[in-house]
Amino acid sequence: MNRLTPAVVAFGLMMIASSASSGVGITYNTCSGYIPVSANGVFNIDVSCSNPGETVVTGGYNCVYGPNSDPLPVIVSTNTFFGYPIPNGWQTIGQTLESASAAGHTYACVNNSSGTVKVVPGCMVGTNSSPCHNNETCTDLSGQGSPPVFSNPSCEVCISCVISPP
Repeated sequence: MNRLTPAVVAFGLMMIASSASSGVGITYNTCSGYIPVSANGVFNIDVSCSNPGETVVTGGYNCVYGPNSDPLPVIVSTNTFFGYPIPNGWQTIGQTLESASAAGHTYACVNNSSGTVKVVPGCMVGTNSSPCHNNETCTDLSGQGSPPVFSNPSCEVCISCVISPP
């Protein structure tokens, strides 16, 4: 070991101690694991930080048709923090696109600039007529090819939690 190594290790330990004393917490990620979507296509998944007093700082979801498959198209109505007075968890509620449409079609107004998708009950495909607007185009999402059929579509919710320093 050369003479520089102990100095570098000592400096690293001082930086860690300084970080802890300056109010910066340790962040870790945790996930729900993949949970099967119900028979009617609806899911409601909650994930909490491991210990009381920890704070969730971000979260999100991923839904798939099966192992190693493309993402499952879903409509999400809730994707946000929960917990009072400190947010200590994340909740995601949604349903598969297929379950949202009794006629077998799922229509959306797609923003031509941002790509943002707004699912609507119906619209004239290829146009920007109502309920779509000037910068949107109506698309039949169910008409863009059939997703692979698996018996157990599933979703996972993951969060990042912060452990506050002592």
